[in-house]
Amino acid sequence: MSDAVVREFKKLDDELANQVSDATKTEDKRGGKGSKGNGGGGK
Repeated sequence: MSDAVVREFKKLDDELANQVSDATKTEDKRGGKGSKGNGGGGK
């Protein structure tokens, strides 16, 4: 069971890392660097 849990966490971690990386690229273009994964901000 613990192997499955570790695999799931790694998958989630990779997904989050990708999302953060993408968000950081977009934020950098707009100049807002401090946002911590507040994906799709509404303004």
